Amino acid sequence: HVCSILASLLRNLRGQQRTRLLNKFTENDSEKVDRLMELHFKYLGAMQVADKKIEGEKHDMVRRGEIIDNDMEGEFYLRRLDAGLFILQHICYIMAEICNANVPQIRQRVHQILNMRGSSIKIVRHIIKEYAENIGDGRSPEFRETEQKRILGLLENF
Repeated sequence: HVCSILASLLRNLRGQQRTRLLNKFTENDSEKVDRLMELHFKYLGAMQVADKKIEGEKHDMVRRGEIIDNDMEGEFYLRRLDAGLFILQHICYIMAEICNANVPQIRQRVHQILNMRGSSIKIVRHIIKEYAENIGDGRSPEFRETEQKRILGLLENF
């Protein structure tokens, strides 16, 4: 998916190549920021529907006296990823990366669109925090901790 590729490029590019990629977000009156934000709201809506369904299932399970253990929570998380959380996390990560790029035009546009649509940075922050908490399974603990700090550091200037 294009969002995964963009997230990877933003994570790994440096210098002139990174600058060229970031400049794409300012071209044609920030049309790529606009498209990114469209995708954000599309997948956010899909996640809200999926989360309501999962919460209903959890409520029913508790009402029946069933215990929701870590395995069950893991299953619910995987279902959320399948329902669009994976893409939404990448979109929010891209938003954080481009807003931290010292290009005021990009940051202003992201904030403007969030405000116009009645959304907030808090929602994006929550999604990125959840992404950071679940990153790095199968990798070394050092990698995981370093990557979590780097991702959460993006939120400071977001």
